[in-house]
Amino acid sequence: MMNSKRWAVSVLILFSSSFSYADYESTTIIESTNMSEVGFTLTGSGISLEENTFVFPDSGHYCAKKTYDVEYSAGDKVTIEMHDTEILENGLSLNIMAWGDGQYKGFGGSTGVAELTGELPFDATKISVGFCRYNNSSYTPFDITSFSAYRLTETTSERMTIVESTDMSGIGFTLSGTDVSLVGNTFEFPAEGHYCAKKSYDVEYSTGDKISVEIDAMEAETNNLSLNIMAWGPGNYKGFGGAAGSGELMAELPFDATKISVGFCRYHNKVFEPFDISYFGAFQEEAEVIEEVPPVYPSCREYTQEPDAEELIVDDSEPRTLQQLFDDGTIQPGMVVKLRRAEGPLSVTHSQFTSSDSPWLTIVGEEGASLDSVNVSSVKNIRFTGLTIINGTASYLMSTYNTENIIFDKNFVSGGTGHETWDAEQWQSLGHGVFFNRSKCSSAYDNELENLRFGMSTYTYDAAMSQEVQSQKALMKDNYIKNISADIFRPIGTDITIDGNTGLDLYVSVEDGDPNHDDFVQGFAYPLGTEFDNVKIINNFFQTSTDPTRPYQSDAQGIVIFDGLYTNFEISNNTLLSNHWHGITVFWGRDGLIKNNTTIVTDDTSGRYMWIQSATDKSGEHPPENVSVVDNVSNYLSLHANTAANSSNNVVINRTEVATELVEYNTLEQAFDVSVKTDSIYYVEGTGSSITTLDESLE
Repeated sequence: MMNSKRWAVSVLILFSSSFSYADYESTTIIESTNMSEVGFTLTGSGISLEENTFVFPDSGHYCAKKTYDVEYSAGDKVTIEMHDTEILENGLSLNIMAWGDGQYKGFGGSTGVAELTGELPFDATKISVGFCRYNNSSYTPFDITSFSAYRLTETTSERMTIVESTDMSGIGFTLSGTDVSLVGNTFEFPAEGHYCAKKSYDVEYSTGDKISVEIDAMEAETNNLSLNIMAWGPGNYKGFGGAAGSGELMAELPFDATKISVGFCRYHNKVFEPFDISYFGAFQEEAEVIEEVPPVYPSCREYTQEPDAEELIVDDSEPRTLQQLFDDGTIQPGMVVKLRRAEGPLSVTHSQFTSSDSPWLTIVGEEGASLDSVNVSSVKNIRFTGLTIINGTASYLMSTYNTENIIFDKNFVSGGTGHETWDAEQWQSLGHGVFFNRSKCSSAYDNELENLRFGMSTYTYDAAMSQEVQSQKALMKDNYIKNISADIFRPIGTDITIDGNTGLDLYVSVEDGDPNHDDFVQGFAYPLGTEFDNVKIINNFFQTSTDPTRPYQSDAQGIVIFDGLYTNFEISNNTLLSNHWHGITVFWGRDGLIKNNTTIVTDDTSGRYMWIQSATDKSGEHPPENVSVVDNVSNYLSLHANTAANSSNNVVINRTEVATELVEYNTLEQAFDVSVKTDSIYYVEGTGSSITTLDESLE
């Protein structure tokens, strides 16, 4: 497999109000520490290779070369690397050859030099990489322990001019130092001490942006000047200083900057004669945006996008709808479809997307793109990203059925606007957010969901209790979900991970006429006798209300499994804040771990406790089996004897004490920091969740 990496090499292409730099993305042709496996073609009298040992037993020329069929472009570079000591001691010369459309070009390195790069002067269809020893006079066997070759493909990036001038007086420098002066391009530093010339700018620069300053290299060295960059952002400052005499300085911003200063200084001045500076330039290069690859469940197919993927733009110039483009076969596997307009519902059930081996199809929402809903069935290898989906009537806004390798990421999914005026009936009639139904390898990552009945759910069931059939391999990670009138998550099935999500604000209760008992996470295995395996609920933050003044408050239960058997489950590092009894409750359960969670009641006057409970199932026949409860912080523990025997190091803080023993407990504003104070009698290092505030959850 070829690996890609960004090389930190820049070459100036164009000088104007902006600079275009060429960076090179490297793709591995070969990297090996086993020479016999490279597949070298060996030439020379009696030549041999065994593992890493070469023998050149006679006089003459010897070579080891590997040939590849390629599709490289003019301007691409091919580079070879070997161990510097080995190539020097053995008198070897690196070699690159290229062929294409009746053309040939060879590149030869100097003897003993361990790196060679050749730039292709034409499009190449074949290359050869290797090394030679010419006029051999050493017949002793020798080892080569590494051989690497890479293709370097040029990419360009713009750097924008902050200031560029040959008139120093026109820049507007702020000058500092005793009796410092500037006339035209002539500076004078007439006394001992430190002297500087700096120019400040108000900016809106981002973390990772690069700032560079340049003056004439000879003038910097002759006048012993040190270039200088300073940056300020909200609560942050960073300075960067160049070496004395250097004509270039580049700095990468470690934070978002609102102000910068660029210039130069002479420290400990000993030279009092006037001097000229003929050129000063400062530039900003935006940080490279590297597309984030959405995560998938372990063992599922990772998302990739072909570099030469066919792109289809769906905007107002396209007469067909997105649905019609699917239906007529225009959209095919491997394409990138960019939606740039509002459309209705989308249903994908098409036969061209049923092969497990087909490349990923990517549907990208751009420039205000929206859909009423997305429902996919019996298809594979599709990613939906960046879409806005708002619908107050659809049953499911994003759903799958009998699919494989489906990714929903960075979408905004909503049941509508104006929720502040909705009544209880409207809250109960909303559609559901994301639903993975009898599907495998589904991923919901970094989505924002709001104003819905249910948030995210998975479902599968096999009457024969085959865990392979029930295995969903579903990942729901780093989603932000708020304003839900039922359950935030329902993990119904095997092999499900709920990781790193934030869930806030449950609406409408039983008192408001809603028969559903709201839950942060509810699992259940129906009918009786159903077993689900390997469900992980980790690193999540849930708070039942962030606004105590809003209508239709609902005190949600935490993470609960009341029905059926879950085995090999993990509930760890979650924070659950609500005014209820059930913080974490698992009836029955086998081979489970409940660790480093924090369950705290949000009203210390209500008489309720957010407990952690491990108990016998509803029938009274099935007690917990090998369930451990360790390192938690909770208002109360209710543990079956089987579980208590496996449990330790838990901290129990009575609801009447949370206001004094936690770092922040503000019920009027529903603002909490559930860290136990370090001077509290309840403080035990290593207990409770590491996600102690809402802000931490959102970072």
